[in-house]
Amino acid sequence: MSRLNQILACLVSVVMLLLVVEGGLRLIGFAPRPTMNVFDAKLGWTKQPRAEIRRRTSEFDVTLATNSRGLREDESVGYEKPAGVKRILLVGDSSSLGYTVDRPDTISALLEKRLRAEGRNAQVVNAGTEGYSTDQEALWLASEGKRYSPDIAVLQMYENDIYWNAQDHYLRYPKPKLSTADAGQTDAPNASSRRTIRPRRSPRSSTRSEFSACTQSSERRTAEWSRWHLPSDIPIDSSN
Repeated sequence: MSRLNQILACLVSVVMLLLVVEGGLRLIGFAPRPTMNVFDAKLGWTKQPRAEIRRRTSEFDVTLATNSRGLREDESVGYEKPAGVKRILLVGDSSSLGYTVDRPDTISALLEKRLRAEGRNAQVVNAGTEGYSTDQEALWLASEGKRYSPDIAVLQMYENDIYWNAQDHYLRYPKPKLSTADAGQTDAPNASSRRTIRPRRSPRSSTRSEFSACTQSSERRTAEWSRWHLPSDIPIDSSN
C-alpha cells in the first residue's frame, strides 16, 4: 500500500470515528439544543412565527410553539385588545417564556388564571424571548409590544441583564447596544457578523470595579433611552 493510500485510509477512519462519536452523543442527549430564534437586524434575534420545537432533558420534556406573531400564545391573541379586558404584557427572557414548562405552567398563564379566579377580567400576554436583556426588551416594547395596547407592561429582570446590557454580543450572537450619544439611538447588530464569536470576560470573571462600572453605564443608557422612546401612556412595572 502506497503512503498516499495509507494517509487516505487514516483520514477516512478519523472521519468515520468522529461521525460515530457525534451520533452517540446525540443519542444520549448531547445534541445541539433546538431553538426557535432567528436573526433580527434591530433586536439581534426574535422568535420565529409559527415555530414549534421540542426540548427534552433529564429534567423536563416540553414543546414550545409560537403563533403567527411570534408569541408563545394562542393565535387568537392579536394586536387588538378585547373589549372590557385589562391586558398585561409580560416582557422578559427565557424565564418569562417558560422554556422548561408547558404553556399552562408559564408565569403568564398562572398569573392570568389567578386574576380570573379573583373575578378580574384580565389577559396576560407572554412576550418572553430567550436570551433577551432589558435593552432588547425595551426595544421590543417600543416597536412591537405597544401594538398590543397593554394596560400594564411588566418587565421581568434578571441580574445578568446588567452585564449584557453593556455588550454588543450575547455569547456568539450580535445584539443591540443602547447609546445616549444621539437622543437614545441604538447601535444595531450587523447581520454579516451574526456568526462571529468574540471572546470576552463573563460577569463571574470580571473584577468588582469592572462590573460596577458596567452596571452604572448600562443602567444610565437604559434609563435615558427609555425616557426618549418608550410610550408614556403604558405603566411599567419592573420586577425581579
